[in-house]
Amino acid sequence: MKLISLVISICFCVVLFSCNNSGKPEKVITALKNDSLDKQRFFPVTSYLKGEIANIKKAGINPLKYTTTNAQTDSVWVK
Repeated sequence: MKLISLVISICFCVVLFSCNNSGKPEKVITALKNDSLDKQRFFPVTSYLKGEIANIKKAGINPLKYTTTNAQTDSVWVK
């Protein structure tokens, strides 16, 4: 019985003292916002997609969307 109460009190103390670290994440977030490399870490999604679309048009590939309903397949040009 004493062992159980000792384990419970140790767990309570660990939980009590672990909740005191609320200030540290704000400092890390502030440091990341002020980092000059943030712009270099950004991946240009829009220009990547535009480049892929240009490659498809240049290669002459015509993308089709296939829809199957009741064992019948229909194809539509993707805009």
